Amino acid sequence: MLVYGAAGAALSVLLFGVVLIMCRNPRPSAWTTDFLVGNIYTPAIVAMMAVSVAFFIKFFISLGSEPLSVTQLAMAIGIVAVGIVGLKMLRIKKRLSEYEALQTSAGVIQPAAFSKTRNETDEPPHTTTTGRKAA
Repeated sequence: MLVYGAAGAALSVLLFGVVLIMCRNPRPSAWTTDFLVGNIYTPAIVAMMAVSVAFFIKFFISLGSEPLSVTQLAMAIGIVAVGIVGLKMLRIKKRLSEYEALQTSAGVIQPAAFSKTRNETDEPPHTTTTGRKAA
């Protein structure tokens, strides 16, 4: 159970890193649409992590009745080490900073909802003597 939990946790962290890099890319791939990320990848990552936690819990519950073997421990440590090396090879921090630099150098278009409109001024609106706004 320890090996399955370690493998699932390592795989879900690696998948999260890949999806993070590809979604932040200024030129996103076809497989990084909002639909796929929101409805396929995110639930898959969360489900893998939940199953991994369940395997860890089962391992700790059965630890009193089944002794921990050295091969189980070595395999789990090896899987975690391979996951960490794979995560380091993705160079997430470097790629995200490169993507940020590309976006700031290209100029980010501000959405219209956050920009001032032509009619909006810093002065209060003119009112008539009845309290209504002037046309």
